[in-house]
Amino acid sequence: MIGDIDHTSQTSELSGYESGCEDESRREKETRGSLLGQKRLSESDKDLSLAKQGKVVRFGDVCNQHGDYLQSPGIGGSSNVFVNGRPVHRQGDEWSQHASTDPYKPPHISQFLLEGSDSVFVNGKAIARTGDLISCGAVTEQGSNDVFAG
Repeated sequence: MIGDIDHTSQTSELSGYESGCEDESRREKETRGSLLGQKRLSESDKDLSLAKQGKVVRFGDVCNQHGDYLQSPGIGGSSNVFVNGRPVHRQGDEWSQHASTDPYKPPHISQFLLEGSDSVFVNGKAIARTGDLISCGAVTEQGSNDVFAG
């Protein structure tokens, strides 16, 4: 005891407080959600951003090659919103057909962008970003080098 203050009781109270903080921190880590609550994040995932981000996709940017199918460009876009001088591609906009290297497989036709941003919209439609899914199973691969969307 120093003076009139009993420091031992304060130390034990602080230990309880710190323990409570550790419990709260542990609970927070255990329950930290991910997109739509589908996956519990581990300690190594703590820096993972919950919002998907990517380069903004424009008219003429290509999707990935998948299976036997070659890359193809997006052929739809906004008539009045442009990135780097090209129309912005949006959810629902069309992609050109792309052929297979296998002559017995038909080309993918009437493709359109299935996904888009949850927070950035152009003309009421979700803006396209690299990594968004196209109806044939391909994903957008190319986009602006200096304009990004979450």
